Amino acid sequence: MIANEKFLSPAPGMTDGFGGPVSLSGHPLAGDAPVRFIYTDEAGTSVTEKVTVVAALIVHADTQWQKAANLINGLKAYVPTHYRDGFVFHATSIWGNRKFRDGWSREERKAFLMAMMRIPRASGIALSYGIFYRDGDVKDEYQALGMTREQYQHAESFAACMCAADEYVCKYAGKEELATVVAEDIPEMRDQLRNAAERMRIGSSVLSNARIEVTNRGKVESVTRDATFKIRRIVDAIHFTPKASAPLLQVADAVAFGLRRYFSEESEGVDFGKAVMGEDMNLLKRTKDCESGILCMDPVASETLFTG
Repeated sequence: MIANEKFLSPAPGMTDGFGGPVSLSGHPLAGDAPVRFIYTDEAGTSVTEKVTVVAALIVHADTQWQKAANLINGLKAYVPTHYRDGFVFHATSIWGNRKFRDGWSREERKAFLMAMMRIPRASGIALSYGIFYRDGDVKDEYQALGMTREQYQHAESFAACMCAADEYVCKYAGKEELATVVAEDIPEMRDQLRNAAERMRIGSSVLSNARIEVTNRGKVESVTRDATFKIRRIVDAIHFTPKASAPLLQVADAVAFGLRRYFSEESEGVDFGKAVMGEDMNLLKRTKDCESGILCMDPVASETLFTG
């Protein structure tokens, strides 16, 4: 006899009763080869920010991870020696914290940040993102859920980003490939992302005022509107790990920071946006309150990480 019926309802990534494993959103999986990692980070979650951005790197474990890790390791040489001991990349701190200004000029820090933002293009790694503008409409349910407006927008940005990442795996990856999500282990963010995944599972994360834009090698390939956040190729619950132990999370941090400054139209935002999306790319403009996108890119030479 089963004492507690809650075990009959599988958590994301668990098996559906006596059947097979299910996806992050609780839907049946459409693959069986977990070879992709989705490294995700966020920016702009505070009340004062104009936009919340969740960015993700969709990394093939066999063909892309090592190249990207090598590029990250090579950039350590550009960190001043007196900061290298115990250094862990955090874009917001490098850009705004006064402790990094001694012997590290603004121009040098900007070049370093942009080099990190270019690593996905240098490795041929696809990106997905989800954004929610702070002045955008939100469902009245956020208060009943015990969330602030900003937490709700973060949850929807995460869902939009995961929906776009799943769309990429479905459309461009091998037909049996699956992906696993890796996020930074920050207690308050851990709870928020778990709640976001749970809302996807029960079907409450559905936005009619949203879109997925696919930009393939600099050209807009397709736009899908009215995203419903059904996940088919992302397996397991979210895996949380310290940023120091997962170097590609540091790149996700850089990308999220760059996209936030671009979409917020802040200083250096255009340069950061081009570092992420490419010099020749038509930079994206707002059309909806919540938007998501996929950026598919060919590898470029690693020596272009630093320019000008």
